[in-house]
Amino acid sequence: GNADYPQYALPNAARDSRSVAAALHARGFDVLLRTNATAPQMRDALAEFRRRLRAGGIGVFYYAGHGLQAGGSTLLTPAHADPRAPAMLLGTSVDLSDVLSALSIERPHAASVIVLDTCLTQPFSATSVTPKLPSQTLIAYAAAPGEQAEDGARHGVFTGSWLDEMARV
Repeated sequence: GNADYPQYALPNAARDSRSVAAALHARGFDVLLRTNATAPQMRDALAEFRRRLRAGGIGVFYYAGHGLQAGGSTLLTPAHADPRAPAMLLGTSVDLSDVLSALSIERPHAASVIVLDTCLTQPFSATSVTPKLPSQTLIAYAAAPGEQAEDGARHGVFTGSWLDEMARV
């Protein structure tokens, strides 16, 4: 969950990530939590995520923070990135295809869930982004392409609803 940006800080993103991590941990998931991660820290966490997936089972990837779509890619923005420097964003952001690659690893009882509580703004031009998903993969977006995700008082609207549902079942 990345909340710390020089422009457009996201007060709920780190809290959302901690809450989702706690809810998943309470349900038996092995959780790898990172908040306000730089680009190298995000890439290191993704490598660790891939390593842990080898044991098998359900892989859940959750991201709260700034995101964008450009050139046919969905990009997850590291903390401290400046959205006013789009070229830097393109070079430092983590591409969703890297997450999909990690989830594609051969593993027993493979199933994958990706939850993106992020805006999907398109700062350059409107583009259709339809990632090729590994089999047995579900992806949930908090915003439609080109749109902003809604924030709430304590959690993002999307994550708050998801947490409520997890608490109910």
